Amino acid sequence: MYACANDADAVCSVRDSLDNNSGVLFHPVDSSYLKEVEALMIQKSKEAEAEKAVDEYERRLLQEEMTLHFEETQPLLRGIVLSIADDKFNKREGRFVRFHRDKADYGVALAPLAANWILKAAGVESRSTTQRMLMANAMALALSSGLSSGLKEAVKETRPDGSDNHGMPSGHTSVAFVGATILHREYGHHSPWISVGGYTAATATQLLRLRNNRHWINDTFVGAGIGIVSTNVAYFLTDAVLGEGGVNRPRMMKNDILRVMKYNAQPSSFSLVSGTEIGNRDVPSGAYELLSDFDGHVSVRMSSTFYAGFEGSWFLNSRWAVEAMARVSNSRAKVSLGSLTGNVPSVCGTNINVYHADMGVKYSLPVTLGARFSLRMFVGNRFVEKADMLDSETNVPFIRVPRDSSVEFGGGFAFDYLSTKKYAAGFSFDYVHTCSPLMRNRCYASSVWKIIL
Repeated sequence: MYACANDADAVCSVRDSLDNNSGVLFHPVDSSYLKEVEALMIQKSKEAEAEKAVDEYERRLLQEEMTLHFEETQPLLRGIVLSIADDKFNKREGRFVRFHRDKADYGVALAPLAANWILKAAGVESRSTTQRMLMANAMALALSSGLSSGLKEAVKETRPDGSDNHGMPSGHTSVAFVGATILHREYGHHSPWISVGGYTAATATQLLRLRNNRHWINDTFVGAGIGIVSTNVAYFLTDAVLGEGGVNRPRMMKNDILRVMKYNAQPSSFSLVSGTEIGNRDVPSGAYELLSDFDGHVSVRMSSTFYAGFEGSWFLNSRWAVEAMARVSNSRAKVSLGSLTGNVPSVCGTNINVYHADMGVKYSLPVTLGARFSLRMFVGNRFVEKADMLDSETNVPFIRVPRDSSVEFGGGFAFDYLSTKKYAAGFSFDYVHTCSPLMRNRCYASSVWKIIL
């Protein structure tokens, strides 16, 4: 208690009262509560920074979606180069057997485009609003169809089966890659299997058109390039009309971060590869059988080779991996005959179909956060399917390339990078030696679509 005197008694009385009431006005400050408030403020600040970073990332994804895309242009460039390289072979005398399978091939070619609208009808979120998707689809098909038709009329290239002169480019392949590129752009953000699945169907269309003798290899690559470029241009023009309102805003997902981490740590993968073989085109006499008593000069020559397949890589750590590869290739062969008597039969060309199965090891080194350079060596088996060149008048085999199973081995390098979608893209170059006189030394130049597992 305080001692009070005279006029200060009232003040002292108040002071005594406050002291007796446990110091209501002088309650000590709760420091633990202030620490909790400070921690919440720091957490809130970090959340705001994270939201700002995510918003910036999503804004960049939106900008990327609406820019003109130039990726996947390798098929068009490859088609232009092959048009020059194969010009003499394509114009050599000799037609191929005709197969009437155009309508059947459209089933595979239209599969990716059909998948787009099946997913849309099922309610799966697409990258576009319905208006943008309709406009872009219609414009892509119109552009690819117009370019294909115009080029067919301008070039007037005779088909391998000799049925007409509308060989360049492949309309089926163009439609297939339009659908695959649309599928990739609309639904590729959900899963890389969607994008790679679409491009697998489009690549299968290329192979079918070659095997059915409806197109040369350069026709299919130019068709693929037209389909991809037309689709990307169509989306760019559609966005110029509709603006951001036509796009369902891209979102940053946790799996995007995990994918980058996995790609740099242990990127086991499944890949679709597609490309061309480069090598000596002359078929040595020991690699074929002459089934006729023809006693003149015989020369067999091949076209460029198209091939496609799948590869699987299992990483043991961040650098070393084991690989399994399965590929199929298609090449055309024509025969030139010469005789002093002038009695030379007309012989049809043939397809040489080859199947490869290999195992190997790979050393892969990260170049940047989202890119890797790899070296590999492999060994396996190559199987050549029997191929007959028929006398065009009697349909009797004149020359036969027999079945052949041989050991092959080789090595090469690859470069790939994470795309803004869910998969990695890149290219590879391999040298392969085969213990057989047919296509003994070959080089493979490939485009790669890779799914990180």
